[in-house]
Amino acid sequence: MTLLQVYVLIHSTVVDIVVEVHGVTCLNNIMYVVCDESSTILLYNTDTYSPLDVVINVDKMRLPRDIVVCRDGQLYVADWNRVWRVADD
Repeated sequence: MTLLQVYVLIHSTVVDIVVEVHGVTCLNNIMYVVCDESSTILLYNTDTYSPLDVVINVDKMRLPRDIVVCRDGQLYVADWNRVWRVADD
């Protein structure tokens, strides 16, 4: 899935809110998405591309630029001035 496809997915599920997707990663059938100027990580089902009823809020994160998952399942988000280690539970 490209960033453009994710942008369309998010734009179609969040009515009247335009967001700029900065990063996408997948782990265990969950797609994690970070958007510009948001402290929230959006979660989607990778089989249906449906948004999940849960999000991950990262206090003080303001300008996320990318998100990755390591082999051990740990999520990391690159913000404009730091890297956040994020627990998905």
